[in-house]
Amino acid sequence: MDHIGKAAGLSLALAILFSPLAGILARRYGAMARPRPDRHSERPTPLLGGMVILLAAFPPLYWFHEIPRELWGLLAGGFVIFGVGLVDDLRGLSPPQKLVGQFLAACTLVAVEVLVGGYAWGPLSIPIFLLWLVIITNAFNLLDNMDGLAGGVAVITAGIILIFTWGHGVSHVSLGAACIGAASLGFVLFNVPPARLFLGDNGSLFLGLVLASLAAKTGGGETASSWIIPVLLLGVPLFDTIFVVAGRTRAGRPITEGGTDHLSHRLLDFGLSPRKTLMVLYLLSAGMGGLILFVGKSFPLTLVIVGAVFAIALLGLGGFLSRPLGRFTDPSRPAASLVVFDLIAFSVAFIAAYLIRFDGEIPEPYLGIVTKSLPLFLGAKFLAFAAFGLYGPGAWSGARGATRILNASIVGSLLAVFIATMAWRFEEYSRAVFVIDGMITFLLVWGMRTATALVGETLAQVAGSDLRVALVGTAEALAVVGSTLAETEGKRARVVGALRISEDGAGTGGLDDLGPITDIAAATKKHGLRMIWLIGLGLQEDQRADIAEACVREGLIVREISIRLE
Repeated sequence: MDHIGKAAGLSLALAILFSPLAGILARRYGAMARPRPDRHSERPTPLLGGMVILLAAFPPLYWFHEIPRELWGLLAGGFVIFGVGLVDDLRGLSPPQKLVGQFLAACTLVAVEVLVGGYAWGPLSIPIFLLWLVIITNAFNLLDNMDGLAGGVAVITAGIILIFTWGHGVSHVSLGAACIGAASLGFVLFNVPPARLFLGDNGSLFLGLVLASLAAKTGGGETASSWIIPVLLLGVPLFDTIFVVAGRTRAGRPITEGGTDHLSHRLLDFGLSPRKTLMVLYLLSAGMGGLILFVGKSFPLTLVIVGAVFAIALLGLGGFLSRPLGRFTDPSRPAASLVVFDLIAFSVAFIAAYLIRFDGEIPEPYLGIVTKSLPLFLGAKFLAFAAFGLYGPGAWSGARGATRILNASIVGSLLAVFIATMAWRFEEYSRAVFVIDGMITFLLVWGMRTATALVGETLAQVAGSDLRVALVGTAEALAVVGSTLAETEGKRARVVGALRISEDGAGTGGLDDLGPITDIAAATKKHGLRMIWLIGLGLQEDQRADIAEACVREGLIVREISIRLE
């Protein structure tokens, strides 16, 4: 394993050496990214970060060790996808052309591995593997929306793959992960805010394909449960992709259209600084990938349970971040998504109860029992939770809410016992399972609701000191709701005053007068504004559009406040 350390050290040194040279080359040949609203850059930035990682990662594979045959496909596919990304950066490709290029690279990777004997799975798994490679390649491309994000996640993912495969004796994967991770680390030193070098599509597509292949070699296989490992390893890019696709689909926008609707953008909207946003997403990536170091491959069903629990947490986080800022909502009013969370929680609790009862592996006779009884038991849990009013306003907040959840969990398990007795006379059932199931149900459901509330409060407190907001609206709207809105939203952000639509100095709703909207540039500079809350009440559509355009020109985030007067 000594050659792995030497190869990684050389990759790191080469990346640090090549990064400034790539900047010079990019400026000479025009491979530059211009400032865009969906990227937090203020000046043209070189786009050849992928070239740095490729040239820093691949040569050490050969210099310190004969390249394992299992990695020949990685090299071949990596060069093809790098070429696709480079053409897109220099000349531009349409989304269908880009997708075709990604499939060509994925097919090259798999074809070479098959030819050299490094592909050990059955033929039916090849289409699944190809689809996995393309999905993660696109996910990393989407994740590259903030300085330091995609490169940092690549370093974390490669590091976890290295530790895990080293412990399991998969030396060729360890070698590949070590070189890719070290090269990415060298690049990230030049990519953290404010970035001096961007990945470009040549880098984000390259990292996506290579890490997708390494993650699949780490845990993927013929069984569905074995794919939990690569999914956890690449959980952040997958989560970001699902978050973006869901948001754009709901809004009726094309999926391939750019925008400020990624996880990083939403965290910034809530007031986190760029560095704090990176730390949150780095920790999330390390937490998801790090789980496999503790669970490992020995208990695949346990990995499924762990993955489901994380799915609950991510659904909650995604639902929280997708809420429009400034909207008046009752925090104790449950969303419809709670039903989905509970469906996952109830299923996880029942299966986990069997795993705990039988020391981590469900005996064969009980697997059929779990399958046939799970739908009825889920129905029993939902009936119990509905009967205790846990899907009504304010039902799960505070100590009284915890008591309701506990009672509903117990009653749900008792109702499940009754159903089992009536349907199958409780034959071949373990009574201990139902006791454990009730306890786990309570912990999961109560923990999920509590964690959601804590995340909201934490983000609000962190954001409060960073996010300076100005209100914009008609004199009448500001007079009616201006001070109330500032007080209500004070925990989320600091409202510093109001910008007037009129020039006569009238109407700021009791807030500090920051001047007219026509002089927004001076107000932004003087008061350090980062966001505008636009009160749409009484405004014409063309007024809203003009105000939003003026704010965007100053680099301000604009959120329209929905007001409901009763």
